[in-house]
Formats: sequence, structure tokens, C-alpha cells
Amino acid sequence: MIFLIAFLASTVSEAAGFGGALLLLPVLTGIVGIKAAVPILTIGQIFGNASRVWFGSHKLKWKPIIFFLMTAIPLTIIESYLFTDINCTKIKIWIGHF
Repeated sequence: MIFLIAFLASTVSEAAGFGGALLLLPVLTGIVGIKAAVPILTIGQIFGNASRVWFGSHKLKWKPIIFFLMTAIPLTIIESYLFTDINCTKIKIWIGHF
């Protein structure tokens, strides 16, 4: 079931250029719960983006990538810590508002 929905979400994402994770998160939340859905989706997004980097590596401009990573990596670590300590109900409300 998850594979089929992930395949459909990735098809929409490829056609539109974005949105696969946005479509997949509510489905994963309903199947495995919010605490498991976010890490599962994150790992899937890492592999998806890594494949894009691999196939498009000859077109990368490294200076903006490094500037982006200078803030992305520390903030990701902070947010991961906060995610493990927060109440599931609050996460659902924040995702719903988004």
C-alpha cells in the first residue's frame, strides 16, 4: 500500500516539480503514526534528492550549495532534537496548519 501511494506521489512530484512529500506525509501519518512518518519520509527524501544530485552533478554550482548547508546542517540537528521531545498532538497541529 505504501509503495503504491509513494509511487503515485513521486509521479505527481516529477510532473509538478515538487509536492511528493506533501502528498505522502498525511498517508504515512495515517498508516504508521506521526512519530514514525516523519523519519520514514525524511529517509525517502534523502534518497530521492541524492539521486537527483547524482544524475545532475555536472550542473551543480557549489558556492550556493555550501552557503545553504552552512545553515541547513546545524538547524537540521536542532530540529531533530526538538522533534524527539515534542508532543505528537502538537506536531499534527503544526503539520495541519502548514
